[in-house]
Amino acid sequence: MAKVEFRHVVKRFGDVEVIPDLNLTIEDGEFVALLGPSGCGKSTSLFILAGIYLPSGGELLFDGRVVNEVEAKDRNVGIVFQSYALYPHMTVRDNVLFPLRFKRMPREEALARVAAAGNLVQVTELLDRRPGELSGGQQQRVALARALVKEPQLLLLDEPLSNLDATLRLTMRTEIKSLQKKLGVTTVLVTHDQIEATTMADRIICLRAGRIEQIGQPDDLYRRPQSLFIAGFIVVGSALIVEALYHPPYWVHAVLWLPLIFIVTIGPLRPMKGLMIALQYHHKAAEGRFTSDDSR
Repeated sequence: MAKVEFRHVVKRFGDVEVIPDLNLTIEDGEFVALLGPSGCGKSTSLFILAGIYLPSGGELLFDGRVVNEVEAKDRNVGIVFQSYALYPHMTVRDNVLFPLRFKRMPREEALARVAAAGNLVQVTELLDRRPGELSGGQQQRVALARALVKEPQLLLLDEPLSNLDATLRLTMRTEIKSLQKKLGVTTVLVTHDQIEATTMADRIICLRAGRIEQIGQPDDLYRRPQSLFIAGFIVVGSALIVEALYHPPYWVHAVLWLPLIFIVTIGPLRPMKGLMIALQYHHKAAEGRFTSDDSR
């Protein structure tokens, strides 16, 4: 397993700076979620961890060792892509076996690892099939087995549940979380789904425009958002934000986010004083993250 550190990591694509200055530590064995809207830099950060992208500046460390120039195949990192990226012409067994081709290990040992990984994610009976013969959930399990077969020190999940239906997503959230705890592997999940992040991760790193907006446990972000962005993004659908600006002699407008924006304007638009109130109701989430005792 690995402790991961971003030290002033910068990523540019030409003149576009996607990640301006990222400083972050992920502890050994921790399950963290990189959460944020599209374009916030979460997938770019994941690909830097995988070695697919190289940092434009700063240092990336695994267990205190700088790995900026270490190639992806030499990082011992397992990754599950959003599209699963299974080879359609190969059987499940050969798909799971594929990462071990770079390990130069005896075939008997490699096949034993494939069998163990298949048993771990419950795809043993599917090893002789091809991806086209599998359901979406089965393909997701195969992709997870392929990521785990080389016993990685870091597991990366790039929105792995986005292609599944709601019922299967719920099941796989529970299974992936349980599997991560069993293996103790340091895991980074990229998602834009607030429920997915809050029910799976030990800690959430919420990103906005390549910068960290807030870090904390799911309950911390839910109950104590440090910015209006966090309040609107994490508590989407359960927050009522009212903004009232005062210009003598009128309160000039109010804004309600539910999560649609509704604006009422009366009088001049040059506010002299401002007041913002956030009202939030607490509810019992489907996975039991928040209990009925939280209701207010």
